[in-house]
Amino acid sequence: MLRIEEPSGARTSTAALPGGGSGDHADISVGVDSFQISAAWERAQMVLPAEVRVQRGVPDLGSARIAFESARRKGESLAAARLDYAEALRVHRRHADAEALYLEAMQSLQTRASASTGLGQLEMSQGNLVAALSRYRDAIAADDDLADPHYYSGNLLVRQGDLGAAAAAYEAALTRDPLHLHSYVNLASAHARQTDYGPAVETLRRGLRALPEAGELRQQLARILFVQTRYDEAAEQLRRLIEAGKAGADVFSLIARIESDRGRPTEALDWLRRGLREVADDAQLRTRLGGALVAQDSLQEALPHLERAVELDPDLEEARYHLGRLYLHLGMRVAGEASLGRFQRLQTHHTDLLDFKTAIVLNPDDARAYYSLGAVYSRIGRLEAAWQAYRAALTIDPGHRDALNNLGNIHLRRREVRAALVVFRRLLVLDSTYVRGHNNLGNAWLLAGEPRRAARSFQRAVDLDPDYAPAQTALARLRAGGP
Repeated sequence: MLRIEEPSGARTSTAALPGGGSGDHADISVGVDSFQISAAWERAQMVLPAEVRVQRGVPDLGSARIAFESARRKGESLAAARLDYAEALRVHRRHADAEALYLEAMQSLQTRASASTGLGQLEMSQGNLVAALSRYRDAIAADDDLADPHYYSGNLLVRQGDLGAAAAAYEAALTRDPLHLHSYVNLASAHARQTDYGPAVETLRRGLRALPEAGELRQQLARILFVQTRYDEAAEQLRRLIEAGKAGADVFSLIARIESDRGRPTEALDWLRRGLREVADDAQLRTRLGGALVAQDSLQEALPHLERAVELDPDLEEARYHLGRLYLHLGMRVAGEASLGRFQRLQTHHTDLLDFKTAIVLNPDDARAYYSLGAVYSRIGRLEAAWQAYRAALTIDPGHRDALNNLGNIHLRRREVRAALVVFRRLLVLDSTYVRGHNNLGNAWLLAGEPRRAARSFQRAVDLDPDYAPAQTALARLRAGGP
């Protein structure tokens, strides 16, 4: 029996804001440092539900470098070009080069505050929350008229669970820039998270006065009004979005839920069907429609909607629950119990999943958040999603030993021996003293039918840590002639 050793994936304290595939990848012989950034981000998005996805523009590194070198050659002011180039380097994960340019920019009073903000984002991308907050405070001290350092401080404070301080930071950002959309969004969410719905509603109404075309604010206002059971006001906000052609799947899902809560099931079904016609093939819409059809005993009509919902979003607890119950009702006991089992696992880890996904939205360069999300997915048996999350973490931080170790463990669990050997060898090149890596390489050699090589790996783990029980146990079994 293999003892696969993974780090615990210890959580950092996070507080989530509301609303924010399957395939084989056996051969990963391509180096983690050569992944394409845009492709890696697309893979990472697959583990995030639609309501918390963000769009990221990746600046062109070549253009930023040419602009910087041209300004330097012509003797022009380097301030703006230096910051643009540093930002491009940061987004492209060239952290050391970005840091050097930001530190240069710190020497100029003109760019000190923006450079400190960039350094804060750089620290955040590497999971250094305390250092990041210090950099944002330096930026505020250098130029208190900028909104961004306050806004990013708010995001960091949300990660730390200090919603009161986060709200104050977002307010400070709005004082300096009354058109800062995401400060309104996150401030209202921070209030709502603390069930301070009055201030949340007022924040969103204030935002709509400043940004009347901002559909994101109107939709968030409708959600909070719905939570307060102010159904008429919520429905009015949603209808305005639909009339303006700004309605996504969430809008149709919420207005259907309002009609359902009002005791109007036929109207709710009409809105859900309209949403599927006008918007897209959406997991939430199909879940709501499937659940509503089950309530009306239209079981055969409900079944394909619920099956499609879990295919689109395997993390959707409501879809798993309804599908499991429906399977049982149709006499499909094995499938029903399996679906309800997945529902229970998702429910157990709901907070962790939401928190880490939210952390990624607040800072898409947070390697630790991707790693922690991968650890949760691994615990609930969603190995493909875990694989994606670990790959995303390694794209951001190619030296993340625990992510690389757990990536190898996924291949072990899938019995993909060659891929596991590639990963663990790469890990031990990165750090030859990583005890778990030697132990898990031994496990891979056992699966490959190479007990002598396995014994050498287990022995190396014990040499590094004489108290490391998994390797000691494996060695004892090998010496006794066991598997």
